[in-house]
Amino acid sequence: MRKLSLIFAGVAVAALGIVPLSFAVAQPTAPSAGARTNSHPTFTWSLPANEEADLLRIASSPTTTPSGEFHQENVVETAFLGTSSQTTWSPSSALFAGQYWWNVMSHDREEFNTLYSPPSPFTVAAQTRVQQLRIRRNSYFYIPDELSITVGWATNVRNVVVEAKLYRGRRLVGRVQDATETFVSLSGDSSTLTWKRPRRVKTGTRLRVVISVRGGGAVASLQRFVRAP
Repeated sequence: MRKLSLIFAGVAVAALGIVPLSFAVAQPTAPSAGARTNSHPTFTWSLPANEEADLLRIASSPTTTPSGEFHQENVVETAFLGTSSQTTWSPSSALFAGQYWWNVMSHDREEFNTLYSPPSPFTVAAQTRVQQLRIRRNSYFYIPDELSITVGWATNVRNVVVEAKLYRGRRLVGRVQDATETFVSLSGDSSTLTWKRPRRVKTGTRLRVVISVRGGGAVASLQRFVRAP
């Protein structure tokens, strides 16, 4: 009866994804649990003397299989570690803003048992910057009263709104915007907005154009002065 109880206890431990105390596992050290990082964090961990590191995985969910492995559909990055004693790694591709969990897969040198460190949480902070702003009057003879506003930016936020507000003094006289999706984090994107001068604004009026790119709690802005077309 005692032997059967121990078997059930072992099954329960495995179902919870808990590594028995008789096995030492790699220990994540940085980013520390709950840390906020940029899109290129450096991961470090410690290894027991009898173990070699194999993989590092980053996932969008902390749930694991009974052995401690992240579910494949939640894995966003996998690093195949180059040397058995490697204890540091940094992704070459920028991570998107958001919450993640990471762990290290290793094995012991004697019996080659596969072991997983417990998932450790971290958050990549939202980051956006405006890289380019070009404003010009449309040269088409049939639409002489339009401004073309081209904005270039880089962000690690998946969805952003690009907006241009035009002021005559302190009075808002126009607003145009574009919602867009980011496909590659921090790779650089651009959008062209078109503003048509309303009749109440005279040609040649000095305008202040305020550009903003916002999403995920991050906002980047820039302003320029132009003459109304």
